[in-house]
Amino acid sequence: MLHLDGVTYTYPFQNEPALRGVSLRIQPGEAVLVTGPSGGGKSTLLRLMNGLIPHVHGGQTEGRVALAGCDMASMSLREISRSVSTLFQDPEKQFLALTVQDEIAFALEWCESDPRAVAEKTQLATHDFGLEELRDASIYELSEGQKQKVALATVSALSPKVLTLDEPTANLDPRASTDLAGHLARLKAEGVTLVIADHRLAWLGGLADRVVVIDQGRVVADGDWSTLCDNDFRMRIGLRDVEWPNCGHVRRSNAPATDCLVRWEQLTFGYRGRPRLFEDADIGVQRNAVTALTGSNGCGKTTLAKLLAGLIKPRRGALRRCGQVIRPRDLLSTTGMAMQNSELQLYQRSAIGEVIHAAGGQGHRLKPVEALGWLRRFGLEGIAARHPQSLSGGQKQRLVVACAAARAGDLLILDEPTSGLDGAQMHALADLLEERRVAGLSSLVITHDLELIARVCTHELRLPIDGDRQDEPVRPPLAMQETR
Repeated sequence: MLHLDGVTYTYPFQNEPALRGVSLRIQPGEAVLVTGPSGGGKSTLLRLMNGLIPHVHGGQTEGRVALAGCDMASMSLREISRSVSTLFQDPEKQFLALTVQDEIAFALEWCESDPRAVAEKTQLATHDFGLEELRDASIYELSEGQKQKVALATVSALSPKVLTLDEPTANLDPRASTDLAGHLARLKAEGVTLVIADHRLAWLGGLADRVVVIDQGRVVADGDWSTLCDNDFRMRIGLRDVEWPNCGHVRRSNAPATDCLVRWEQLTFGYRGRPRLFEDADIGVQRNAVTALTGSNGCGKTTLAKLLAGLIKPRRGALRRCGQVIRPRDLLSTTGMAMQNSELQLYQRSAIGEVIHAAGGQGHRLKPVEALGWLRRFGLEGIAARHPQSLSGGQKQRLVVACAAARAGDLLILDEPTSGLDGAQMHALADLLEERRVAGLSSLVITHDLELIARVCTHELRLPIDGDRQDEPVRPPLAMQETR
């Protein structure tokens, strides 16, 4: 179905190739996992397979890429798209309509002339992905995880022969990841070829027929699932675990006022025209702890984080810091926050400039050597002078986390910080959070990443709030009861 013969590719204005001498044979109906360190070439490989390289990204390509025997360089992007559908790492980049129903229907209308067929397939896609209640919702008011589901429903509805997915579980909770595996297994059974680039591995154990590992632009391993069962190999390359971790040590807790660094009392908030997310809730961040803020997609985790950072105001509620009533804006000078969508936070001309600017919010200006130290912690020292928008998705994610950490005082809030991180980078982030905890500082991490939770989190704050439970053991392993 897809053949790559000795492919070397270099992006425009770059001196070093992103891929070097890659040769692959992907058969019809095969499910292939492409994994490897962040920035190693996974997304570039997918762009070659879906025709975005060279038709959109340009650059210099050596070797041959063929789809069903046809040289893709001689095919138009329109011709390629009739056989190949893609889920991008950032789903917003592929949205063209305003509501969930219209987005799915819009994609189908390009392929179907019969309005009844479009309506039937749209209804089936919304049902398969559990989107019935969001049919008329604005796409841009959805959570990042909900946006991901809409994009998945849209590309699946097109009945592609080949489906490429770039980090499809980055914004999904464990249950949604397992549901996704089920949807993809059904497509595979129907003969669809799947190429999945992902750092998270556990959800793919029963789905992937084959594993391709890419490091520094080269294929360093190509085999079946047992390839990933070598712990030494995974550690050497920097890959994630292949099994769901046990988080039984994490305590479920909504901290009482005396144990809180920051706490909202009688918090009431809801977006206009939508049900309230919080009604007279008492919610706080534990002192000297790393707290995982968990819950299903769309339950209000990001909204709560913004409330705790002082970025938005509630309809009602009293905000306390160390027991003293304060204004929400008073939190801004002592809180560092990395939002889920890194694109919204990068606007300087260089990566090192981003760190220096972010730290300036604390009232002091970092020296370049200090800013470089933050980049080094996240393996970004080599791209210090690069424009942030030229970086890979994983590199952007690490950069916004570095900026938030450089800015943070006693509270660091991270929204899905590991969505584009490989195993080694996830452990580097965990080390930073542990250092903050030992130093008496607090961190709140919105995450579905069970590996990060198992590695460093001490407490779990789960939405929706159920009473005022304190120090209850999490039903082990955390959140995994949802996947069974």
